[in-house]
Amino acid sequence: MGSWGTKLYQNDLAQDLKEEYRTYLKIGYSDLEVENLMINSFEEEFEEEDKEKIFWLVLADQEFKLGRLSTKVKGKALNYLENTETKELVELKNRIESEPLQRKKLGKFYMKRSLYNVGDILAYKIKTSSSSDKIVSSDLIDKYVLFKVTGMVRFNIGYLPIDEFYNEYPVVTLLDWIGNEMPDIEQLTNIHQKKRKKLEEKTIINYLPDKIENGIVKWKKKNFDTIQYVFSLSKKEIKELNISRVYVNVRPEYVEVSSEGIPFLNDKNINNSITLEFK
Repeated sequence: MGSWGTKLYQNDLAQDLKEEYRTYLKIGYSDLEVENLMINSFEEEFEEEDKEKIFWLVLADQEFKLGRLSTKVKGKALNYLENTETKELVELKNRIESEPLQRKKLGKFYMKRSLYNVGDILAYKIKTSSSSDKIVSSDLIDKYVLFKVTGMVRFNIGYLPIDEFYNEYPVVTLLDWIGNEMPDIEQLTNIHQKKRKKLEEKTIINYLPDKIENGIVKWKKKNFDTIQYVFSLSKKEIKELNISRVYVNVRPEYVEVSSEGIPFLNDKNINNSITLEFK
């Protein structure tokens, strides 16, 4: 647990608890199911008394604020608040001992999914839109570049099992092409993935553990020769940037399916990142 403050919510565990509790409710579990899931998820933290205290106080606070405070959680929290003199904890004690609040509804649980499929070709017109884009070369503005979706990566959502609950982002590879108009489908067969300029700067991060056999770690070499990004743009940002899918499922082989070492591409760095590769 990273500690970065003295107040109840000024530490990683408390923030995780708050997020996890509300996430379970949004998914649609019952109050009792969520309470049991929380206890099962964080029971390892109970080995340290300070962390167990944070668990019950945060859970009690969250249950109270959402109109779901159970007798069990209230009792556990009050045990830790019995002789407290800290202003914040005194307020918490008074709060959970007061009249219960009305039950509050939470928004729908949302998991991010890629708008594209592996093999799709995306077009983007380079432009400059802010002071942070000063690096963009004037001769590249208004020219098109192409990305190919070469893989998908999944990121866990809190403590939820990643095989069922995850956010998904496409991995895109920059193609070695830039022009004023879109190439046709036949021309794409002669367009390759753009190679990195300084291959000698590759490091050990290019190698990742693949599997363990008889206690020996087997390593696999990652494809770091090409220019790849994790496409973290939202649907709204994609629309604003005018990124469009120009070809669907062109040779949909996977090239890279791990985000390790691959930079995230967002609306703030897309122009500069592309310019560094083509200027």
